[in-house]
Parts: sequence; structure tokens; C-alpha cells
Amino acid sequence: MGDYKKMFFLLAVLFTPYITNAQEPLLDSLDKSVLKNTGIASGLLFTGAFAMDEAFRDFTLSASNDFMDRYTHMANYMGSKKVVLPLNALVYAGGFVSGNKELQKTSFNAFKSLMASSAVTISLKYLTGRSRPYTDQGAYALDPFPENKHAFRSLPSGHSTLAFAFFTPFAEKYTRWLYTIPFSVGLSRIYKDDHWTSDVVLGSAIGFLSGYFFQKKSRHIEVSLNGIVIKF
Repeated sequence: MGDYKKMFFLLAVLFTPYITNAQEPLLDSLDKSVLKNTGIASGLLFTGAFAMDEAFRDFTLSASNDFMDRYTHMANYMGSKKVVLPLNALVYAGGFVSGNKELQKTSFNAFKSLMASSAVTISLKYLTGRSRPYTDQGAYALDPFPENKHAFRSLPSGHSTLAFAFFTPFAEKYTRWLYTIPFSVGLSRIYKDDHWTSDVVLGSAIGFLSGYFFQKKSRHIEVSLNGIVIKF
């Protein structure tokens, strides 16, 4: 084992967190069921999309038109961290200024969702090192731990993750019509040839599951990192 691998292993051992008060339920039975069923459905969709990624790409490229060009160009922005993070800060500030506690709480849940889902997505991007469609290297070209290679960070879709992680708490609290926005973001990533369909399925699932969990959980989670307790 190389020195860098030993270092990562040591850090993993030292900073492996454990959750306290795990005997207390975080979610009611309905919410657990939603998360379970979503996870299963996402796994099946991902498997199917992964097998058909090349065919889906060929169809999308052949179906381009001016309307979709404009539509996906606009939708794409709603999955960008340069838009989502400032927007969430503005929503939280609006809730604070207006004294709307529920809006503040939902916005904070969205923030936690964004942070948690981003950590998962970024890790998977580096672990898989999947080539993006526009490289024309095929759907199954992998280069794990790519160094400064944006073209090999396709799986999962970060835009889809961020969009669902941000909008899910608000959709569950206010109106589920908001889900049309992250769905549009996912579609735009496929249409613009930046992601395979399975990238978008996995990124969307990560974002939704994170957003739903933080919005629906009934209590704080306490995570201990070698004696340092973090509540969220």
C-alpha cells in the first residue's frame, strides 16, 4: 500500500463518525417508506439507463431543435452552484427579514441537503471518473481519481444533485410543482451532451433523497468525530 493510501486509511479511521441517539426514530413509517421505495426505483432506473445510455444519447442528439436549445439553456442555470447557493441564502434572508420561521427552517434544511448531497456526488465523481458524452469515448470509459479532468467527472450529475437537493425541501413544504425545475435541469444536462442519462438519474436520486430526508426528519442528528459533537 502506497504512502498516500496509508494516509487516507489513517484519516478514515481517525475521523469515522458515529451517530449518537440512534435508537430514536428519525422518520415516521410513511417517510421511511418513501425513501425506501425511491431508492429501489432509482436503482432500477439507473440500471436500465446505464444499459441504454448510448441509445438515449443518439436519440437526444437527433431530436435537437431551437425551442429545446433555448429551454435547456435557461434550465441549466438552476442546477449551477453559482445560482443555487446564493438563491438559498436570499430565501433564508427573506424568511429572516419577514419573520417567517417556516421559510427559514426549510431554507436551512435545503442548505444541509446541499452540503450532504454534494459531498456524496463529488466523492462518486472522483471514484468513478466516468467520461462525459461529448468526449466520444463511450458510456463506459472510466478513469478513477482524475486529476483536473472535468471531462472525466460525469457520474453522477452535479447539476441534477444540486437542483433536487435545493428544491425538494421547498417542494415538500409548499408545492410539488417545484419539482418541474430540477426535472428540467436534469433534462438540460442530457440534452446539452454534458451527461449520460444514468448520470442524471443517480444525481437526481441523491439530491431528492437528501432533500426529503432533511425536510422530513423529526429531530436533530448528533454526529461525533472523535469527541467533537456536531448537531444538524
